[in-house]
Amino acid sequence: MGLVTTAFGEVSGIAYNNAFMTGNIKRTMLAFGEYVRTKHTPFLREGLIFVSLLSSFVLGVVISAYLSIFYLSMLFASWRKKIREKV
Repeated sequence: MGLVTTAFGEVSGIAYNNAFMTGNIKRTMLAFGEYVRTKHTPFLREGLIFVSLLSSFVLGVVISAYLSIFYLSMLFASWRKKIREKV
């Protein structure tokens, strides 16, 4: 975790926290808020970068949950098969 945190901490010159997503959610809203107030496109770009970071995190969570359920069901199926063979 420490290696990932120090190695990947910046995207297109914008620093972000890859260990905790709550700070990134806050920075997303701040960037979009600043864009709405000032209409400066760098704030819009920053907001879109954070949206893509948060989306990739959510997609990773969904895929991991699906794979966990899939592999756990395969594991339990093999255990049931071994138990039935012993009986």
